[in-house]
Amino acid sequence: MKSLSILLCCSVLSACASPGQQEVARADAPRVEYSAINTQADFSNYRGLLFVPLEILNADQSPLASSRDLTELRLEFRKAFIAALNNDYMILSRPARDVLRIRGQLVKTIPGSSKREPGAGLSFSELTSGGELIFSMQLENSFTGEVLARASDRSSLGAARTASDRAASIIGAADYWAGLFRVFLDKNVPDARRR
Repeated sequence: MKSLSILLCCSVLSACASPGQQEVARADAPRVEYSAINTQADFSNYRGLLFVPLEILNADQSPLASSRDLTELRLEFRKAFIAALNNDYMILSRPARDVLRIRGQLVKTIPGSSKREPGAGLSFSELTSGGELIFSMQLENSFTGEVLARASDRSSLGAARTASDRAASIIGAADYWAGLFRVFLDKNVPDARRR
């Protein structure tokens, strides 16, 4: 199941890749389950970041929570990533040759989801408790669409009893992944830092 879930995330993200053959190598990232980098990637060419709204999927293809709940979840992830960047990186709103596009995807897996009523939508509490969240990120040249790097990782969500426990679990996962992203940027994309 673990390999299948990671493969699912990576294959969905790869559908966004530009056509043509790209040579990738497994990246040395011991704190995430999967990472790969385009061997031709030169991150020193980038001066800013462009975030695409977080894509949220459900592994069993059932409908997700209401649009208001999904907006709230996207907002929590955006807040975590903006906080991790701490105003040190330029966040831009338009693509350019020297702007790195950040595409994130969150996939929810639910134990026993095959027992669900067909067509029953997930409530926000189901979306944020039990099972696992799998977070995948793809870095692209925002102008050409060339895929430069990919990474995927997972976080188990315990059976939280209260709404505040569920929120804390989601925020904790978002903060963790945002911290890993900041470490990657500091190491690989120094020219995007504000001076």
